[in-house]
Amino acid sequence: MRYRASKEPYIVFSIIFGGLCLLSAYSALTHGGDGWQVAVMFGCALVFVIIWLAVFEIRFDQEELIFRDLFSGTRRIKLTDIQKIRLAWKWGKDNRGPLRLIVEPSPHSGLQPFAINAKVFSREAVQSVLNLGARVASAEDGGLIDGVVKKLYRAWRASKRKDPSPEASAR
Repeated sequence: MRYRASKEPYIVFSIIFGGLCLLSAYSALTHGGDGWQVAVMFGCALVFVIIWLAVFEIRFDQEELIFRDLFSGTRRIKLTDIQKIRLAWKWGKDNRGPLRLIVEPSPHSGLQPFAINAKVFSREAVQSVLNLGARVASAEDGGLIDGVVKKLYRAWRASKRKDPSPEASAR
């Protein structure tokens, strides 16, 4: 199986940077000034983001899982070396996407765990990798397969139904 970045990130970033590029170009045409420099900057940012997204790839077959991105390069792990694949939410100082597929190798493999930015891939791609993990070792979606907002909303709704505090009974 082979998965690339889904179309949604392309759309979102194209609207953001393309819109700012067009707005800056319009401003330069109508008012003059440094609008062209800003338009070129946003245009370059758009091209960079499209290249960054185009490089994302997850591939797996009967023997190995391969992940590729622009900054980390290609990482490979044999399916027999996988201990666990889990979906996690982690916001940290490492400038990586918060929704991640964490691939944990078995201790005897000598490999380091690595993270896959799950946000740029489709739900189908993420589910396929989790299914692969369940098939060859173990997998855990952490309740995040539907996204963080749905998980938080469900937890909030459940807490409202089970809140035994006096304020809750007065509502």
